[in-house]
Amino acid sequence: LSSLPIRCEPYIPSHHHPLPPTVPSMKVLFVNRSYWPDAEATGQLLTELCEDLGGVEPLEVSVICGQPNFNLENLEYSESGVEVRNGVTIHRVRHTRFDKSTFWGRVTNFITFLIAATWKTLWVSKPDLIVVETDPPLLCLLGGFVSKIRGVKLVCYLQDVYPDIAIKLGRLKINWFTKLLRWSFLNVYRASDRMIVVGHDMKRWLVNHLVDEDKICTIENWVDTERVYPVKVNNPFRLKNRLRNKTVAMYSGNLGYTQRFDLVLDAAEKLQHIEDLVFVFVGNGVRRRMLTEEVINRGLPNVRFVDYQPKSQLADSLSAADIHFVLLDSNLTGLMMPSKIYGALASGTAVVGIGAPTAKSGDETLNSHLAQIIESNDAGFFVDEASPHHLVDAIEQLCEHPEARERMGANARQIALKLHSKRLTVKKFVSLFSELGRIPIDQFKIPQPAEVKQPVPLVPAAIPQAHSPLNAEV
Repeated sequence: LSSLPIRCEPYIPSHHHPLPPTVPSMKVLFVNRSYWPDAEATGQLLTELCEDLGGVEPLEVSVICGQPNFNLENLEYSESGVEVRNGVTIHRVRHTRFDKSTFWGRVTNFITFLIAATWKTLWVSKPDLIVVETDPPLLCLLGGFVSKIRGVKLVCYLQDVYPDIAIKLGRLKINWFTKLLRWSFLNVYRASDRMIVVGHDMKRWLVNHLVDEDKICTIENWVDTERVYPVKVNNPFRLKNRLRNKTVAMYSGNLGYTQRFDLVLDAAEKLQHIEDLVFVFVGNGVRRRMLTEEVINRGLPNVRFVDYQPKSQLADSLSAADIHFVLLDSNLTGLMMPSKIYGALASGTAVVGIGAPTAKSGDETLNSHLAQIIESNDAGFFVDEASPHHLVDAIEQLCEHPEARERMGANARQIALKLHSKRLTVKKFVSLFSELGRIPIDQFKIPQPAEVKQPVPLVPAAIPQAHSPLNAEV
């Protein structure tokens, strides 16, 4: 564990204060609206994390969550009250579930969940540590309030930086309210015991806003590499969706406001001359209807839409792609990190990232964490959205050179295994909890994962990195 790339060092007990022979349990409470059986990315990630942590001694893991937006497999769950699943105690609260495509619907859902979650957090069994995420964004205020009232340690786990994301997207204006909101959030961050961010550019943003660098841990999101693996031969998703012998350029995930889908549609329009190239959008979200209408209006026969796929079929759907798009609006560099990059890597597929290679934060320049992952590992291309013609060039190059796609896909799979597997992430969280709970790291027992049989062989071992002329241009 000492070699893991994380700033938080495990606590070393003093010889003058030896620990008792039996290690007390450590109660960790996570708070986030999305959790199992929700198919949204933050819910799936949190579910995997909590269930793995729930098998670690001496941790006792519980979650306060809300109602799922996408229960794809119609799994049975308790809409309220308490249930235990895979070693995790789930406290689910009721709240409004208005249409997310409307501003006031989203706000009402956020506020009603926040009220219900705050009440529940005040009355559940007292934890040693509370970890609040960003669904909804106001959860950090809940964490700051409850940690003071109940005298527990607080970790703010940022998947996104608000309210700045909403401001950059034009959903909120800069005024006294948003300034007050940012000031309140930053005060909680500065007072918290630890901050977790999912990218180095997010960390630099916080440091530029006077959050103590020593309390910020960068723990990237992950992928379960034992469940998501390459299925490149006789792929069921391809067969089901009539994609045999096609070159599939795929976006898989939420169709929301933080991605520049217009650039992908522009590329699809310009590349209609490549007969076997199909652009596939897998997922749902507030912008799916608008995108579908735009495809019809433009008359793009090479674009298709497919609903979210069940988690049990994720390896098939992600592996069906020859090219994966990972999009991030250039204004949001340093404010969020698309978690879909890790599933794309694990599927052994070449990645085309679209966004900004750098962004300004105060007097400093933030290098894009997304661009660094793709380019430094020869896993695909990163395209500056300010030069959309480079996106067309990248797609054409990957279509014309399948051997390059295979090399980049192999590299992608290897980097997922080495740096972004779920097991490595669990170890980083255990190291953090060891420090905060003042429990020696060797007192934690992390179970070995069960062997998962993969029905097809993995892609070949990584081929040495090759420099791309397109990357040189970008």
